[in-house]
Amino acid sequence: MAASDLEQDAFQSNRTGYHEAWRKLCECQGVLVPGGFGARGVEGKVAAAHWARTNRKPFLGVCLGMQCAVIEFARNELGHEDAHSTEFNPESAFPVVIDMPEHNPGDMGATMRLGRRRTIFKTRDSILRKLYGDVVGDIFFYIGFARRNPPSPVMFRTSWRRGTATGTR
Repeated sequence: MAASDLEQDAFQSNRTGYHEAWRKLCECQGVLVPGGFGARGVEGKVAAAHWARTNRKPFLGVCLGMQCAVIEFARNELGHEDAHSTEFNPESAFPVVIDMPEHNPGDMGATMRLGRRRTIFKTRDSILRKLYGDVVGDIFFYIGFARRNPPSPVMFRTSWRRGTATGTR
């Protein structure tokens, strides 16, 4: 389904499509929110992340999808109603997804940051660790990434204290 169909604007312009999208989401056993570019559908992705978290459904956010989950958590668990990405709201009072210092936000052509990052498991019993093979003795793995706007390091520290199930740092 199109994430934009889950947004309040869709309710105003296409109530049937809005309700159909929510019906489909509510029938899901889990939610995959993929990456994307631009602001279209971001609030719908945030809404899908909220639905998955509050209904205890498995959630996988890829790239922009994970950013939307970070925004959702900051808004609804940490109480920062204005939490957002600087990519979509540069004036946000609580930016939880930020521009990388080495990236020029006005330059969008061929500027993806590609690479890998050593990521350390914080617990032995995380689902993520099991997905990566749960090799005995390994306390880290390498994760590939391609994005210009990572979650803020402050958000990771805050969300870990609040009990999010990232399981890594």
